[in-house]
Amino acid sequence: MFRFLIPLFLTVFLEEAGALACSLRGRHLIEVLLVNMITNPAMHLAAGISARVLPMETVMRMVWVVFEPLIILAEGNLYARDRSFPHPYRMSLILNLITITGGLVWNYLIG
Repeated sequence: MFRFLIPLFLTVFLEEAGALACSLRGRHLIEVLLVNMITNPAMHLAAGISARVLPMETVMRMVWVVFEPLIILAEGNLYARDRSFPHPYRMSLILNLITITGGLVWNYLIG
């Protein structure tokens, strides 16, 4: 039931660390947290629903080709609502690449 929590915590940890490394501070860090609290469970829900009717290999392709790009655009759009958020779409891409890389490493380590 709570299988989405580990990826959510991993995403939040990695993107907050990435945001700090990219010099985001204050409310921008809170925005990154809140945006991830919305988009990460939404993506896992969409993937979970897809997995009920499609083979897992197809679902994983959908995550990489459809869901992740949509998440990057959606997060960039949410960040852009705050006009002081620096480079919202670029930041979304960078933070999501950090998370994707971290997820690949996590899956490799746990096996």
